[in-house]
Amino acid sequence: MMKRSLLMAASFFAVMLSATSAMGATLTFSVAAGPPTVNTTVTGAAFAPNSILDVYFDLTQMAFIATNASGGFSVQITVPTYTKPGAHVITVMPHFGSGASAQKTFTVLTNWTQWRGDAAGTGWNHTENTLNYTTAANLTYSTSLASPTSVYTSPIIAGGLLYFTASDSSLRAYNRFTRTQAFNIAASANPILPPAYGADLIFVAGTGKLFAFRKTNGALVWQANLPPGVGAPIFKGGVVYVVAQGDVNAGLFAFNTNCGTGGATCSHVWRGPGGSTGSYSYPEGSLAVGAGFVYAKMGNTIYQFKVGCQTGGATCTPMFTRAADTWSPTFSNNYVYLVYRDVSGNSFLAAIKATCIACTPAWTYQLPAGTYRTLAVGANKVFVGYGNVLAAFPAACGARTCAPLWTTSIASDAYPPTIAGDLVFVPSYRDLVAFPVDCYTGCPGRWHAGSGGVYSNANYAAVTVADGIVYAPDDSGLAIYELRSPTATGFAKNTSTVKTIDLADLKPSPKFAAAEALLAQQLTEAGY
Repeated sequence: MMKRSLLMAASFFAVMLSATSAMGATLTFSVAAGPPTVNTTVTGAAFAPNSILDVYFDLTQMAFIATNASGGFSVQITVPTYTKPGAHVITVMPHFGSGASAQKTFTVLTNWTQWRGDAAGTGWNHTENTLNYTTAANLTYSTSLASPTSVYTSPIIAGGLLYFTASDSSLRAYNRFTRTQAFNIAASANPILPPAYGADLIFVAGTGKLFAFRKTNGALVWQANLPPGVGAPIFKGGVVYVVAQGDVNAGLFAFNTNCGTGGATCSHVWRGPGGSTGSYSYPEGSLAVGAGFVYAKMGNTIYQFKVGCQTGGATCTPMFTRAADTWSPTFSNNYVYLVYRDVSGNSFLAAIKATCIACTPAWTYQLPAGTYRTLAVGANKVFVGYGNVLAAFPAACGARTCAPLWTTSIASDAYPPTIAGDLVFVPSYRDLVAFPVDCYTGCPGRWHAGSGGVYSNANYAAVTVADGIVYAPDDSGLAIYELRSPTATGFAKNTSTVKTIDLADLKPSPKFAAAEALLAQQLTEAGY
């Protein structure tokens, strides 16, 4: 009983972070790479039995834990929000005296796995901590990938690779650190639609097709036949969703990601009918998933379906529908943000409770005629571009009729914005501009990419921002902008190089002193 209570006490005092070993002790992580704020469970073996261990992330003690009678332990830790991209070290060492210790590398990196970054379609990298108002001044064009082939859509990033479709309908993958090409396959891809990543697969839309390729080498794993007008795929919870229109089977299709191998043809799990059975477009952003619902733009209507509403290829009935204007819904904070049309044909930006897309909006703002209305939602704001205007609204507006926090001018029609850190990046045909998220009416851009005609984007594509690097679709390749070191030649590139920490440099944190002393007393009283 005493030993059991000691283990419970150890679990209680284990305080929350994130891995090379010494003297036989080993560490494993449930998650070995991820962004700041990610949780990972650190599991250790072959440490001294019934002893107190300190857990460090780089030089900072993050937790302590007592081992069991076999010298093992397990503790969940959270990567600090301030942690910069690259290699970091997790160390586990004895709190008292000598004994087994172990170190292992944890790589901090941020993924951008689908169009707009996530299944909710927010367009927000909320863990970006390298690019900000101050450092943006050092953003400089670095190189282009796939040049001179045009890239018409946003790239995705998953682990150590970045992926994009090109104007020749290929799917291309590059090492995100070295920029060397991993593969280039003829994927029959629609070049204006971005791929999506999930379950170790890359999903690509083609005319009347959905393909699933292996993430490491581009081998075809499975495929599916669909109506001809296929939109961008979205992955969430082991399921890939896609809108396909243009024949009598038009609708939303859901596929299990493990539905086939060896290039097999898969059948959908369920289908929600809707959209156009005749003419169709190729919507980049036709889907958002959140709060247990799938929101699908098909034709000029937003449909709301329940996640997992059917199985076995059955047909689902939408819970709600609403007449919608161009482009996609966005889910955030239990609201759906979108542009919709009223019975008179007027267009409104709206925030609507996620449980009922057909219900009265919490707030609206009437928009003038615009050319693009894909939103970005993050940092407690909603950003929308219409015509040559970028406008910022409070995400939780206090009035039924909302008013912009600020507006500013763009050189030409605003493309979808992307939020990263305290900046919002807005592409247009001949420029890419970064504004502060907390700006003011008429405020100038903090950074411009297009001076001298370096940047050219004719396809309404958003940029991808991760780990201090901006990836911009360009008419002559995928342009990369990164931070040039203000004190040295070259770029301050993200790297996965292993770093080392000397055990002698690790000092226990005073904030754990009392709790560790109590645990030591309990272990002594128990005869350990």
